[in-house]
Amino acid sequence: MGPGFDPSNRRRPGAEDRKKEQAAADDESATHLAAMECQPFERYEYVMLLFRNDQDFQRACELLGIEKVQITYPGGMKKIGLGRCIDGARAIDRLAAGQGGGT
Repeated sequence: MGPGFDPSNRRRPGAEDRKKEQAAADDESATHLAAMECQPFERYEYVMLLFRNDQDFQRACELLGIEKVQITYPGGMKKIGLGRCIDGARAIDRLAAGQGGGT
């Protein structure tokens, strides 16, 4: 510290800085959320199937073509799981084919 240094003039981050940072983060979040909103023609409806035993679940996976998948996360962590969310149109095609109806 040289001559003429006045520690009281040193600026410290304060509440105003935190408010500005939070406002910027909120704006960014709002932009991301707006991008995720459904378009006027989009709708997301769902049907959930509950299986009370492994045999029924495995049979449904076979009929619907649901297979185990492996995913690698950033950092190299790997997970293996069963993909359980499928496109409804795809499910209808597979169910109709199983009845001999096709599309």
